[in-house]
Amino acid sequence: MSLQNEFLIFQHLINLGFEVNDVSCPHGAFGEFLTLVETPIPSSEILHATLNFDKRTKIVVVAQNIKSALKELSIFDFEVHTEPYIKRGKRQGERLGIVVNRTIEYQWTEY
Repeated sequence: MSLQNEFLIFQHLINLGFEVNDVSCPHGAFGEFLTLVETPIPSSEILHATLNFDKRTKIVVVAQNIKSALKELSIFDFEVHTEPYIKRGKRQGERLGIVVNRTIEYQWTEY
């Protein structure tokens, strides 16, 4: 399912006119409950388009560099969006969307 979801979400976002580098649904999250979207210009529009397209995914992260998303979340600003997670007609928690905004460019220096 993860490979199919990746292709479908990627094509959906491209068809909507968004510039997207990569979409992945890691196997560690059972392939359909976590979606990582890499794009040069992260935006809440991409986040909402992804959440609206795939109702099964519980967490969507949109960032410039998804391979280091945790590092980027720890230092850059980010937006959070939540909405109810509905499964088999019942609310079962929340869905979470995160957009990482690289508003400040750091000069990385090691000492």
